[in-house]
Amino acid sequence: MSPPAPWLPYARSLGMTTRYLLPTGMSWSAVTPLIAGEGRRPYVKVASDGVRTIHVAFTDGHPMEEERDSLYYVAYRAGAFLHADGTPVARLDDLPIDPGDADLVYDAEARGVSSWVWDVAADSLGCPAIAYAVFPEGT
Repeated sequence: MSPPAPWLPYARSLGMTTRYLLPTGMSWSAVTPLIAGEGRRPYVKVASDGVRTIHVAFTDGHPMEEERDSLYYVAYRAGAFLHADGTPVARLDDLPIDPGDADLVYDAEARGVSSWVWDVAADSLGCPAIAYAVFPEGT
């Protein structure tokens, strides 16, 4: 019996590096980093539409550890990570994803205020919806 599509089991290592386990037939591949950024702790939220797409929203790192923490988005569908408009970002073999290659949802550098993703979902048309907070100085 196959698992419901889409699926991409999520794990987070003891070192707080965001990682995914990638299914390869009847066995698992090596644990693979999803997001590039040595020593950083990206905060990740994932949601499936239950049909064919997994929505992924993530930050550069933890807002208490990054001077400016931006927010990014990719979708996973049919073995590839995609921009919201469906253009390719990376295939599973290309991981990890550089945040600069994903869709920039919130630019902390330009705004001078960090963000933190709270949730990601899809609307009735399958478009991504992302809830996030911003953290002005002194909060």
